[in-house]
Amino acid sequence: MALPEARSHLVAIAKIQGETRCAGLDDAAGGPTLWLMALACNIDAKGKAVRLRMGILFTLVGSVVALVWAVPGGGPVAWLVSGGLLASGAFAVFEARAGWCALRALGFKTPV
Repeated sequence: MALPEARSHLVAIAKIQGETRCAGLDDAAGGPTLWLMALACNIDAKGKAVRLRMGILFTLVGSVVALVWAVPGGGPVAWLVSGGLLASGAFAVFEARAGWCALRALGFKTPV
């Protein structure tokens, strides 16, 4: 599938027919046009394993922080910390399953 030359912004990441794809809108053709781009695998098996372990750890720590600190009467900071840990963990698990690293996609070199 050919992608439009000018893309305005990224709007979603979804599983389509078993493939992870990015979806965006392009209005250069006179009206909104949907374009899809597959996430390119940019990490090896070792990187996937590290991200999966990191994601599970962050998710567990976020759950413990939520149960011990946020639920019994923590303020907004407690909820933000536990929510941030949970979201980070879920995103790391997504990266491991997709074989795609957001930092590498942005051009940063990661050790694993």
